[in-house]
Amino acid sequence: MAWLVPHKRLIQIFFFFLFFVGGAFPASAAKDYNIKNDTESFLFVNGTSGNVGIATTAPVGKLEVSGGIAASSRIVNINGSFADLGGSRTGLYVDVTAPVVGAFGASGSWSQVRTTAAAGTYSSAITGAYTEAMHEGASTVSDLMGLMTLANQLNAGPVTNAYGIFPQIWKGTGTVTNAYGMYFQGVPDANGDTGLTTGTLLNQYGLGIGHLTTGTTRNIALLLDDDTLGSAITGDFGILQEDTAPNAFGGNIGIGPTQVDAQLALHSTGDPLID
Repeated sequence: MAWLVPHKRLIQIFFFFLFFVGGAFPASAAKDYNIKNDTESFLFVNGTSGNVGIATTAPVGKLEVSGGIAASSRIVNINGSFADLGGSRTGLYVDVTAPVVGAFGASGSWSQVRTTAAAGTYSSAITGAYTEAMHEGASTVSDLMGLMTLANQLNAGPVTNAYGIFPQIWKGTGTVTNAYGMYFQGVPDANGDTGLTTGTLLNQYGLGIGHLTTGTTRNIALLLDDDTLGSAITGDFGILQEDTAPNAFGGNIGIGPTQVDAQLALHSTGDPLID
């Protein structure tokens, strides 16, 4: 029966050939692939689902990365250079489709940091997502944006509310001292990376609207929304408060003048100062 040995080897070679040129083993021959040492897995491929795991042998998605309890400062590091900027370029691109409606939202990306220490104080900021646009060269950048978001109504489907940014803050059973929907700390004198103080800042804005859209009912820079008056008020406003709560402003207040040297300064170029 020695003549069977070469034939068995030919059959094995045939199946290996099919595998490498795009064929497949029979379903019963599907195997996992694991690159590992004696104690841990480095790269794992599930032979049934095709899921890939880095440092895990149980990937639940097409790619799962486990940094472990002693992860370095970067669990996943993407580093490269764009050959040109002739169009949109991105270091990480996520494209998912939601072809059916539902009661819950869809997210292109989700990032979460959990703080689990039972005692002590986290003295530095904890952030769910951090983005940075860094200009290192000597060329001119017209617009440098740490974060840009876009809510895009591409076709004719109606949109009830469109939000460029929609921050939310939830409280648990403890105390939240201050909750800020948005907070701009202001530009510091010294650069946080270099420590240099030689740069010049000409103008600083906490919140601005760059374009008043024509044909809209209202253009409002800051809306204090308590749904008391709602859309009954129309027009363009720097600040609109929709309830009857009082307002308090510290320091001098100017209406009309460019120089405010009193607690309340009014200036008119022909119209009544108070009407």
